[in-house]
Amino acid sequence: MFSNMNVEEVMKYLKGHIIGLDDTFQFGCKMCGSCCRNRQDPIILSGYDLYRISKYLNRPASEVADKYCSFVIGTDSHLPILTIKEREYDGSCSFLRKGRCELHAGNVKPVVCGLYPLGRFYMADDKAIRYFFQDGICGNGGETHKVRDWLNDFGINDLDDCADIWNKTTMLVAEVTCKIMDETRQKMLANALFHFMYLNFNMDEDYIPQAERNYEKIKEVLEMWEVFTSVYGT
Repeated sequence: MFSNMNVEEVMKYLKGHIIGLDDTFQFGCKMCGSCCRNRQDPIILSGYDLYRISKYLNRPASEVADKYCSFVIGTDSHLPILTIKEREYDGSCSFLRKGRCELHAGNVKPVVCGLYPLGRFYMADDKAIRYFFQDGICGNGGETHKVRDWLNDFGINDLDDCADIWNKTTMLVAEVTCKIMDETRQKMLANALFHFMYLNFNMDEDYIPQAERNYEKIKEVLEMWEVFTSVYGT
């Protein structure tokens, strides 16, 4: 949906499709798996998405990221971004097994998938999460659902605190990375930050305390980067 839009166009679309918690939408899943194959936009994972998936699969985050995900650098933000790999032979999601999501039974699907056909974004102006309805997609025109009920069924409200620390982290990082134009230096900093944003987690401990500690580590990395750029330039 957003692959051919610039940042301004994406934000215009999102703000024009905001939907309130007590609003309704129509959607009926046909169980066809179309949303899991040959997507225009890749599934982007947050650090908490990777943590939940890794915990469910009982594997280290580094192993899950290496097997199922791809690492890219954001086009405009220059943030380190993790996306789910698609299989080369049919373009299907790496977690799709015989037409069914491997993560569905554990209720640990990425937030992007669990919310579908809704989406959400972070409004920096008032530091609030907003939801939007993705129109013109498979399943539109089915049963009527209230947004609040849809979120509760997925348990999205239980993830809000985790979303807050993730948003706080990405905004801190983006303030620095978006200013770096040199690709070599983009990769240098992204690789350093990637570890603390996605991988530095013990699955036997709660996510938020670890994310808060990693946030402080990220601040240290960015402070060192500021020293580096003051000596060598941007």
